[in-house]
Amino acid sequence: MRFLRTISNNTTIILVFDTDTNNASILDNNIALLSKHPHIKEIWCVIQVHNLEDEILRSTSLSDVTILTGSKSHKEYKHDFISEKRLFEKLKKRSFDINKIWVTTPDGCYAHLVNEGYKIKL
Repeated sequence: MRFLRTISNNTTIILVFDTDTNNASILDNNIALLSKHPHIKEIWCVIQVHNLEDEILRSTSLSDVTILTGSKSHKEYKHDFISEKRLFEKLKKRSFDINKIWVTTPDGCYAHLVNEGYKIKL
């Protein structure tokens, strides 16, 4: 089994992914592969239903994600979001609630997975 890096004993793997592909087969294969590794203790799935923009809207008072970054369009938003230096401050100003992000139960081909986003929140 080849990995990009050595995995230490008792490692917890956290998989963060969105569900807008409607195809869980690669993910399922990767989970099965990781589950066989002797040093991996747990695998947690943190599921974005359907994408990060949806998660941000669900966990803030925003009605449109472009408001967060002051972007002129949704196309510019992705670049502006990545470049933003004060993201957490801006999220807090929009009533960000960490308990509302990464909590939705997926449906369709991802319904068999449990969203374990709660495990990574401080």
